[in-house]
Amino acid sequence: MANNFTIESIDNIIIKPQKLTPNDWIEKIDKFYVFDDELGINMMFVTKDDDRVYGLGANINGSLGLGHNQWVSEPQEIIELSHKKCIKFINGSEFIVCLTRDNCVYSCGKDRNGQLGQGCDSNKYKKPMIIQINDKNDFIRDVSCGSYHTLVLTDNNDMYGWGRNHFGQIGSRDTTCESITKPEKIKFNDNYCIKSVHCFDNLSFALTSDGQVFSWGQNSSNQLGLNCYNLIIFRPQLICNLSGITSIQSGAGKTYFSSDYNNKVYICGEYYNENNVIDIQMTPKLLGNCNEFSDIQSIKSYKWNERSFMCSMNDIIYPLYNWIY
Repeated sequence: MANNFTIESIDNIIIKPQKLTPNDWIEKIDKFYVFDDELGINMMFVTKDDDRVYGLGANINGSLGLGHNQWVSEPQEIIELSHKKCIKFINGSEFIVCLTRDNCVYSCGKDRNGQLGQGCDSNKYKKPMIIQINDKNDFIRDVSCGSYHTLVLTDNNDMYGWGRNHFGQIGSRDTTCESITKPEKIKFNDNYCIKSVHCFDNLSFALTSDGQVFSWGQNSSNQLGLNCYNLIIFRPQLICNLSGITSIQSGAGKTYFSSDYNNKVYICGEYYNENNVIDIQMTPKLLGNCNEFSDIQSIKSYKWNERSFMCSMNDIIYPLYNWIY
């Protein structure tokens, strides 16, 4: 499952027991981003004084942008990203997307489903290259990656997507295709102001400024919350009777929608009923064990063990069980 995290300041992070960098590098790091692949952990970091970008780790899919998929045991400079003022990294299953302060989007890694947005698809391990989103150089408000696709939101309320479209997760066409290799614009009703985009595996969500949610892509377990039996949703559709949402998290056949306005969490998709048997909830319903939680900050789902956790503003971690009213 893809992860979406802004690169962090070294001053705000407690480094976990697994050692990734030699001690003499620690003081040089300004920001860093950690992600995993099939073989282990990867790290990309930006240095304080000279704005250089380095990578090290398992690199099984060439996601570090070094042009190969060999293990990298010592920090190696990623020349194409150095001095570019990188402010955000996001990873899919086999690739990385980078957003810079100068409003440029770069991609690197494996490109077999067009997920690099470079106009072609191949199994080669590619170094970072800039993606041409449109001809207007709009300010990029948000970026999110699924397993093999990416969505970008501009300050003009325009949304673009590229990559694998086997389940309609790009949202720009009425049919499926294996890959969309260049950014395509996704049509939205102008009456809605999109605040953020959220990609997970083979599905996509858009969150509006007033907390409403659009969804599209794979709907095999009704994890899109649309009250329909279609296995694929090709275009963004509004989820009815859901508002005030501030955070979305999807994985393992289910989706959570949370609100820090009323401290509620809603779920749709697969869940365990009162007989501890897997059932399907087609539309979002209140998660029964969350009625007393407060200060919800985020929810994370982990596909490999089908577990989900919620983090509060005071850093309390709650396991989420899929009981609903």
